[in-house]
Amino acid sequence: MEKRKVRSFLAIELNENLYKKIEDAQEVLVSSNFKKVKPENVHLTVKFLGYSEYQVLRKVAESLADELKKIPPFAFRVSNAGGFPSVKNCRVVWYALEKVPRELKDLKSVVEDITEHYGFERENKDFVPHITLGRFKKPQSIAHLIDKLGEFTKDKPEVEVNSIILFESILKHEGHEYRLLFKIGLETGSIIEI
Repeated sequence: MEKRKVRSFLAIELNENLYKKIEDAQEVLVSSNFKKVKPENVHLTVKFLGYSEYQVLRKVAESLADELKKIPPFAFRVSNAGGFPSVKNCRVVWYALEKVPRELKDLKSVVEDITEHYGFERENKDFVPHITLGRFKKPQSIAHLIDKLGEFTKDKPEVEVNSIILFESILKHEGHEYRLLFKIGLETGSIIEI
């Protein structure tokens, strides 16, 4: 029985078409102050879990598999770019969803219920799904780049969602490395442990 502590999060994988658009958009932001997310690491985070034992994560994945049978596959479209906390004082550059599908809200609710059951703190703030492109070491304005960043998603690329992934996040000097731990299917309740 594996007792190691794992830093983890639950997320939705994107598709190759969107990874390419994000990689192109990141080139607009190149500066010594900007640290981009590696395109293969870009995802839509549903919940960050922090550190916990692997066996607890296995139980979370198994419980999710049971509950996600009730949620059908769905899709969302990616739209405009923005920044947190604002485009004039930006630390995080992101793409928003054109519309948050009901199924994504249901998925978030199920994730919160199950993870709370296993001792993880419930997030009480509004769920603002977004796709992070990168972070600035020091805040800066990206207001002059918003239109340019929007050109990469003007066709509103679609992402089909058939599963949720439980990733391990490994902190390394050169950046985060993500390792897939469990892939849990929507509607099917299938679970793959990697």
